Amino acid sequence: LLEELKTLNETLELKVKDRTTKLESAKIEIETLLKHELKAKETAIELAESRKRLSIVGQTAMGIVHDLKNPISTIRAYAELANTDKITRYKRQEYLELIIREIERLNNLAFEILDFSKSKIILELSEVNIKELLQEIYNFIQIDFDYSNISLSIDADTDLVASIDKERIRR
Repeated sequence: LLEELKTLNETLELKVKDRTTKLESAKIEIETLLKHELKAKETAIELAESRKRLSIVGQTAMGIVHDLKNPISTIRAYAELANTDKITRYKRQEYLELIIREIERLNNLAFEILDFSKSKIILELSEVNIKELLQEIYNFIQIDFDYSNISLSIDADTDLVASIDKERIRR
């Protein structure tokens, strides 16, 4: 009986060792799978963040192109108007001054794009009369309105003043 118990005990110990080895292998396999799953989740998160960043870059590029188109269109229109013999010298001078202002806007925009790329945006706040600003903006786009037979009237309080970045708002 003692010999039989000894054999059973040895068999039991072998089975426990075998099961322990199998459990350790299963544990290692589960840990490996969990690591791969975690890595896959991290990759998916990184991919989603990368797509988001690309979307932001695309939207920013669209905004930049839009911001460039306005002064370029204005420069072209006033250059065409200034290049005719049907206007007075005074009108031609006025158109050339507008062209110079728009070129300055493009130059400022270039610096703004550089600042944006460096994540360094600085607002140039100043007290601005809103009616005067609206009139100034209208003067720049008036040629487009005239060409399309659109009339625009500005009905704003003459005392209305705001602290804004005039160039950004104008753009």
